[in-house]
Amino acid sequence: MPSWCCASSGARKAGSSTHQYRGKDRPTNVLTFDYAHEPVVQADIVICLPVLQDEAHTQNKPLRNHLAHLVIHGVLHAHGIDHLTDEEAAEMESREMRTAAPASTSTTPTVCRTTETPMPRFLGRFLKNHRAR
Repeated sequence: MPSWCCASSGARKAGSSTHQYRGKDRPTNVLTFDYAHEPVVQADIVICLPVLQDEAHTQNKPLRNHLAHLVIHGVLHAHGIDHLTDEEAAEMESREMRTAAPASTSTTPTVCRTTETPMPRFLGRFLKNHRAR
């Protein structure tokens, strides 16, 4: 069974990590540190909450929808999927949408980007515990 941990970060820490690991001078919305793909996936996924909030506002998306999208995005990176080329980006987008769709049940709140797919409960707890102060 895959093993991954999802954590949150502020802009300063995310910015320094993005610079250190990706060579970019600004914080990114999600960083995935994948340690192993075999025999099971092992990774840490770090969500930068200020970037998450800014993007959700700019893109006019509910915060929890964008959070769910970034967690799915990070998990796909943990599985070795990237988006460096147009073809990879299209495949990533397709997998994100397919991954979000099965979360649909009538007992959970709405989530994922442009679809009306419910959010897994653990994302709701994550968001509740990590609201901006």
